[in-house]
Amino acid sequence: MRQLRKTASEPLRVTSAAAEIDSTLLSKFERGERVPTESQGRALAKHFKVPIKEFESRRLAAKILTEYGSNPVLPEAIARIQAAAI
Repeated sequence: MRQLRKTASEPLRVTSAAAEIDSTLLSKFERGERVPTESQGRALAKHFKVPIKEFESRRLAAKILTEYGSNPVLPEAIARIQAAAI
């Protein structure tokens, strides 16, 4: 997310105002300390003109890795999700 903002040469406060997200919270998203909600992700995707589907898939991946990244069976769980989605 920080890379999108830097590419746009935009200060944090401008992005937070445009997406209507508190700048402290946006900073936590950028540092990987928090994951945006679906509605926050949509607002950011719209602001940066990124396809919502792409942003949402990255948001979900970040959420999974934040919650379960250290779990040794995560690869197996992902494989099960992939098999179920086919």
